[in-house]
Amino acid sequence: MAKSLNKPVPSSSLARLLDESAVTRAVSKRESLDGNVRSVERGPEPPLSARYVKREFVLTEELDTAVTELTGLVRRCTGARITHSHIARALFAAAAHCKPAMERELVETGKLKLPSNAKGNTGARERFEGILASAILAAMRVSPAFRDKSDRVAQSEAT
Repeated sequence: MAKSLNKPVPSSSLARLLDESAVTRAVSKRESLDGNVRSVERGPEPPLSARYVKREFVLTEELDTAVTELTGLVRRCTGARITHSHIARALFAAAAHCKPAMERELVETGKLKLPSNAKGNTGARERFEGILASAILAAMRVSPAFRDKSDRVAQSEAT
């Protein structure tokens, strides 16, 4: 007959997560039936394009509203349940596509002095970022159409 338990065994996943002995067992090397010690192998590393790097951005209330509205616009027009991260990645991909033209635009703009982030410098920061935005938009206007990687691969295979 089995012994009765003196203290109840926690059944929630959080309790199991906080159980130090369970964690130790989960990450320790395992001894197989034949006596050999084997460690748990990880799967292959995901391709570089599938790895994400978390970034944080500080936005003004106006820009935060713009990002929210852009996200809503894309959701309504495409029916896709996208996030702000999807919008940011798409915008950065579009900007990266325009790098050569952006470099020309920024060289033409000339040297700029980065304004302070102090509270009273909002106007200077907005003017500075407006100059950058104008250069980016000008670069996007003159750049060729954006094609994602799958389009480029299919196009190169067709030729």
